[in-house]
Amino acid sequence: ANNSTGTGIVAIRISSLPSGGSTGADIVLVVAKSATYSPLVLSSAVYSTIAAAITAAPATGASILLLDDTYTEALTTTKPIGLIGFSSATRVTISQPSAVVLTNNCATGTVTLRNVTLAGGTAAALTHASGAITEAFNCAFTGAASVITQAAAATFRSTQCAITGGVVVATQVHSQSTISGSSTAATSCAAANCTAIGAMSSANSAYYNCRFTSTLSITG
Repeated sequence: ANNSTGTGIVAIRISSLPSGGSTGADIVLVVAKSATYSPLVLSSAVYSTIAAAITAAPATGASILLLDDTYTEALTTTKPIGLIGFSSATRVTISQPSAVVLTNNCATGTVTLRNVTLAGGTAAALTHASGAITEAFNCAFTGAASVITQAAAATFRSTQCAITGGVVVATQVHSQSTISGSSTAATSCAAANCTAIGAMSSANSAYYNCRFTSTLSITG
Protein backbone atom coordinates (compact mmCIF):
# COMPACT_ATOMS: atom_id res chain seq x y z
CA ALA A 1 0.00 0.00 0.00
CA ASN A 2 1.11 3.61 -0.30
CA ASN A 3 0.24 6.97 1.16
CA SER A 4 0.66 10.02 -1.05
CA THR A 5 0.20 13.77 -1.05
CA GLY A 6 0.37 16.40 -3.75
CA THR A 7 4.15 16.47 -3.38
CA GLY A 8 4.69 12.78 -4.10
CA ILE A 9 4.83 9.43 -2.40
CA VAL A 10 5.71 9.66 1.27
CA ALA A 11 5.49 6.03 2.31
CA ILE A 12 5.70 2.64 0.68
CA ARG A 13 4.95 -0.60 2.44
CA ILE A 14 5.80 -3.68 0.39
CA SER A 15 3.69 -6.60 1.52
CA SER A 16 3.70 -8.71 -1.64
CA LEU A 17 4.93 -8.59 -5.21
CA PRO A 18 2.65 -8.17 -8.24
CA SER A 19 1.70 -11.28 -10.15
CA GLY A 20 4.46 -12.11 -12.59
CA GLY A 21 7.26 -10.92 -10.32
CA SER A 22 9.91 -13.16 -8.83
CA THR A 23 8.88 -15.58 -6.11
CA GLY A 24 10.45 -17.25 -3.12
CA ALA A 25 12.70 -15.31 -0.75
CA ASP A 26 12.20 -12.01 -2.58
CA ILE A 27 14.39 -8.97 -2.13
CA VAL A 28 12.87 -5.67 -3.25
CA LEU A 29 15.04 -2.73 -4.29
CA VAL A 30 13.51 0.69 -4.91
CA VAL A 31 14.60 3.28 -7.49
CA ALA A 32 13.56 6.91 -6.89
CA LYS A 33 15.17 9.31 -9.33
CA SER A 34 13.18 12.45 -8.52
CA ALA A 35 13.89 14.56 -5.44
CA THR A 36 10.15 15.18 -5.11
CA TYR A 37 9.80 11.70 -3.68
CA SER A 38 10.43 11.30 0.04
CA PRO A 39 9.87 7.58 0.40
CA LEU A 40 9.89 5.71 3.65
CA VAL A 41 10.74 2.28 2.34
CA LEU A 42 10.53 -0.69 4.65
CA SER A 43 13.34 -3.30 4.42
CA SER A 44 14.81 -1.87 1.24
CA ALA A 45 17.52 0.50 0.05
CA VAL A 46 16.74 3.33 -2.37
CA TYR A 47 18.77 3.83 -5.55
CA SER A 48 18.83 6.82 -7.87
CA THR A 49 19.38 4.73 -11.02
CA ILE A 50 18.07 1.41 -12.25
CA ALA A 51 21.59 0.31 -13.20
CA ALA A 52 22.74 0.77 -9.60
CA ALA A 53 19.84 -1.34 -8.34
CA ILE A 54 20.63 -4.11 -10.84
CA THR A 55 24.26 -4.11 -9.70
CA ALA A 56 23.17 -4.32 -6.05
CA ALA A 57 20.62 -7.07 -6.69
CA PRO A 58 21.50 -10.63 -5.66
CA ALA A 59 21.99 -13.31 -8.30
CA THR A 60 18.36 -14.48 -7.99
CA GLY A 61 15.11 -13.48 -6.33
CA ALA A 62 15.18 -9.68 -6.73
CA SER A 63 12.45 -7.33 -7.92
CA ILE A 64 13.20 -3.65 -8.54
CA LEU A 65 10.33 -1.25 -7.87
CA LEU A 66 10.51 1.89 -10.04
CA LEU A 67 8.83 5.03 -8.75
CA ASP A 68 7.09 7.10 -11.43
CA ASP A 69 9.62 9.01 -13.53
CA THR A 70 11.53 8.90 -16.82
CA TYR A 71 14.88 7.13 -16.57
CA THR A 72 17.43 7.64 -19.37
CA GLU A 73 19.58 4.53 -19.11
CA ALA A 74 20.99 1.71 -21.23
CA LEU A 75 20.63 -1.41 -19.09
CA THR A 76 22.15 -4.88 -19.20
CA THR A 77 21.31 -7.69 -16.83
CA THR A 78 22.67 -11.19 -16.32
CA LYS A 79 20.27 -11.71 -13.39
CA PRO A 80 16.64 -12.90 -13.55
CA ILE A 81 15.25 -9.69 -12.06
CA GLY A 82 11.83 -8.08 -12.13
CA LEU A 83 11.52 -4.41 -13.18
CA ILE A 84 8.18 -3.26 -11.78
CA GLY A 85 6.68 0.18 -12.41
CA PHE A 86 4.94 1.58 -9.33
CA SER A 87 1.64 2.38 -11.06
CA SER A 88 -0.32 0.28 -13.51
CA ALA A 89 -2.13 3.39 -14.76
CA THR A 90 1.03 5.37 -15.67
CA ARG A 91 3.90 3.33 -17.03
CA VAL A 92 7.40 4.23 -15.91
CA THR A 93 9.52 5.19 -18.95
CA ILE A 94 13.05 3.91 -19.51
CA SER A 95 14.53 5.58 -22.58
CA GLN A 96 17.73 5.63 -24.57
CA PRO A 97 17.76 7.65 -27.80
CA SER A 98 20.56 5.84 -29.65
CA ALA A 99 21.23 2.53 -27.87
CA VAL A 100 19.33 -0.59 -26.80
CA VAL A 101 17.33 0.19 -23.66
CA LEU A 102 17.51 -3.28 -22.08
CA THR A 103 19.77 -6.19 -22.95
CA ASN A 104 18.72 -9.48 -21.38
CA ASN A 105 21.91 -11.55 -21.02
CA CYS A 106 20.36 -13.83 -18.40
CA ALA A 107 21.47 -17.42 -18.99
CA THR A 108 18.94 -18.95 -16.57
CA GLY A 109 15.61 -17.75 -15.21
CA THR A 110 13.29 -15.05 -16.53
CA VAL A 111 13.50 -11.27 -16.66
CA THR A 112 10.07 -9.83 -15.81
CA LEU A 113 8.82 -6.39 -16.85
CA ARG A 114 5.61 -4.82 -15.50
CA ASN A 115 4.13 -1.33 -15.98
CA VAL A 116 7.12 0.04 -17.91
CA THR A 117 7.73 1.65 -21.30
CA LEU A 118 11.02 0.87 -23.04
CA ALA A 119 11.61 3.68 -25.55
CA GLY A 120 14.51 2.77 -27.81
CA GLY A 121 14.80 5.73 -30.16
CA THR A 122 16.84 4.57 -33.16
CA ALA A 123 17.76 1.22 -31.58
CA ALA A 124 15.78 -1.76 -30.33
CA ALA A 125 13.98 -1.38 -27.02
CA LEU A 126 14.80 -4.92 -25.88
CA THR A 127 17.29 -7.50 -27.06
CA HIS A 128 18.16 -11.00 -25.88
CA ALA A 129 21.24 -13.15 -25.66
CA SER A 130 20.85 -16.71 -26.91
CA GLY A 131 18.35 -18.60 -24.76
CA ALA A 132 17.24 -15.58 -22.69
CA ILE A 133 13.60 -15.28 -21.58
CA THR A 134 11.57 -12.10 -21.00
CA GLU A 135 7.99 -11.79 -19.78
CA ALA A 136 6.19 -8.42 -20.06
CA PHE A 137 2.92 -7.36 -18.45
CA ASN A 138 1.20 -4.02 -19.25
CA CYS A 139 4.30 -2.68 -20.99
CA ALA A 140 5.01 -0.61 -24.10
CA PHE A 141 7.93 -0.97 -26.52
CA THR A 142 9.02 1.61 -29.10
CA GLY A 143 12.21 2.10 -31.10
CA ALA A 144 13.73 0.67 -34.25
CA ALA A 145 11.70 -1.19 -36.89
CA SER A 146 12.66 -4.42 -35.12
CA VAL A 147 11.87 -3.25 -31.62
CA ILE A 148 12.41 -6.58 -29.81
CA THR A 149 15.27 -8.76 -31.04
CA GLN A 150 17.52 -11.69 -30.14
CA ALA A 151 20.91 -13.23 -30.76
CA ALA A 152 19.33 -16.68 -31.10
CA ALA A 153 16.77 -19.02 -29.55
CA ALA A 154 15.27 -16.49 -27.12
CA THR A 155 11.72 -16.39 -25.72
CA PHE A 156 9.45 -13.34 -25.36
CA ARG A 157 5.99 -13.40 -23.77
CA SER A 158 3.66 -10.39 -23.60
CA THR A 159 0.35 -9.76 -21.85
CA GLN A 160 -1.64 -6.55 -22.42
CA CYS A 161 1.34 -4.82 -24.04
CA ALA A 162 1.61 -2.21 -26.81
CA ILE A 163 4.45 -3.12 -29.18
CA THR A 164 5.31 -0.58 -31.89
CA GLY A 165 7.66 -2.36 -34.27
CA GLY A 166 8.63 -5.87 -35.19
CA VAL A 167 9.25 -8.72 -32.75
CA VAL A 168 12.06 -10.91 -34.06
CA VAL A 169 12.41 -13.60 -31.40
CA ALA A 170 12.49 -17.38 -31.83
CA THR A 171 9.61 -18.20 -29.48
CA GLN A 172 6.77 -15.75 -28.78
CA VAL A 173 3.51 -15.88 -26.85
CA HIS A 174 1.23 -12.82 -26.95
CA SER A 175 -2.01 -12.39 -25.01
CA GLN A 176 -4.25 -9.30 -25.33
CA SER A 177 -1.36 -7.31 -26.82
CA THR A 178 -1.23 -4.90 -29.75
CA ILE A 179 1.63 -5.41 -32.23
CA SER A 180 2.00 -2.69 -34.86
CA GLY A 181 4.84 -4.25 -36.82
CA SER A 182 6.04 -7.53 -38.25
CA SER A 183 6.20 -10.36 -35.71
CA THR A 184 8.34 -13.26 -36.88
CA ALA A 185 9.34 -16.39 -35.00
CA ALA A 186 11.61 -19.24 -35.95
CA THR A 187 9.88 -21.92 -33.89
CA SER A 188 6.54 -20.95 -32.38
CA CYS A 189 4.23 -18.01 -31.85
CA ALA A 190 0.91 -18.18 -30.02
CA ALA A 191 -1.31 -15.11 -29.83
CA ALA A 192 -4.52 -14.92 -27.78
CA ASN A 193 -6.97 -12.03 -28.11
CA CYS A 194 -4.37 -9.89 -29.89
CA THR A 195 -4.63 -7.14 -32.45
CA ALA A 196 -1.89 -7.55 -35.06
CA ILE A 197 -1.58 -4.44 -37.22
CA GLY A 198 1.39 -5.72 -39.20
CA ALA A 199 2.15 -9.09 -40.74
CA MET A 200 2.72 -12.04 -38.42
CA SER A 201 4.38 -15.19 -39.67
CA SER A 202 5.83 -18.25 -37.97
CA ALA A 203 6.09 -22.01 -38.07
CA ASN A 204 4.01 -24.23 -35.77
CA SER A 205 1.76 -21.33 -34.82
CA ALA A 206 -1.52 -21.08 -32.91
CA TYR A 207 -3.74 -17.99 -32.91
CA TYR A 208 -6.85 -17.63 -30.77
CA ASN A 209 -9.55 -14.93 -31.10
CA CYS A 210 -7.19 -12.66 -33.00
CA ARG A 211 -7.82 -9.83 -35.44
CA PHE A 212 -5.38 -9.35 -38.29
CA THR A 213 -5.43 -6.28 -40.51
CA SER A 214 -2.73 -7.45 -42.91
CA THR A 215 -1.11 -10.65 -44.12
CA LEU A 216 -1.02 -13.70 -41.85
CA SER A 217 1.38 -16.35 -43.11
CA ILE A 218 1.61 -19.70 -41.30
CA THR A 219 3.98 -22.44 -42.37
CA GLY A 220 4.71 -25.85 -40.87
